[in-house]
Amino acid sequence: MKDCQNDKTNQDTSVVGVVYFAINTPRQVKHDELSEIRTEVQTKKTKTKFAFPTPDESYLESDGTCFCTRDRILKIYRKTINKTQQKLTEPVEQWFIRTATQHGWEHASFITDCSARQKAGCKLQAKALKVLPYAATH
Repeated sequence: MKDCQNDKTNQDTSVVGVVYFAINTPRQVKHDELSEIRTEVQTKKTKTKFAFPTPDESYLESDGTCFCTRDRILKIYRKTINKTQQKLTEPVEQWFIRTATQHGWEHASFITDCSARQKAGCKLQAKALKVLPYAATH
């Protein structure tokens, strides 16, 4: 056994970082303040699990595209349709493309994985923003 494994040697310790803990102290709340606190708690928005991606909430590349993997597509399909779908079939692809256009995507195309010869997922293209041409003011 090595010395460092049986506590016979001194081991160097150094401070790497500092952790701060915040403690909520209980306070008394008046009855009229209670309704304000309830509305604050109820209005907190949580992200739903396996929600259909939208252009506003997705992380887009500079060209306005993002990629949705086959596993995520199947999870969204199972949650929405309530079927136990295991494979990415043609009806699932058609459903995903239809639903993508309903959620604000301009174009959706499925991409094949070159090594596995199966669909890797879907590339989603957001609608282009109307950009005004640059006009010099001088």
